[in-house]
Amino acid sequence: MQSDPATDCSLTQQQLLMRMMDEFELTQEQLGARLCVTVRALDRWLLPPDHPDARAMPESGKAYVRDLLEEHVVDFARVAAPAPPRD
Repeated sequence: MQSDPATDCSLTQQQLLMRMMDEFELTQEQLGARLCVTVRALDRWLLPPDHPDARAMPESGKAYVRDLLEEHVVDFARVAAPAPPRD
């Protein structure tokens, strides 16, 4: 299976989180709740890395978001695939 840009490990944490919000149509509050973090923590993860208040997202959190995106892509592909012809 070909790698999907949504789950590419080269994405920054900011790009990864923004992709998650886009794909699942989530607000920051909803994403924070889904990740079990405060909105403030999410805000800090979304800041540019050179910002003094920016914080690195834990690797386990990044892996979790990538897994959710990967499952979403697979589910979408399954739904979007044409149905096999009926005999």
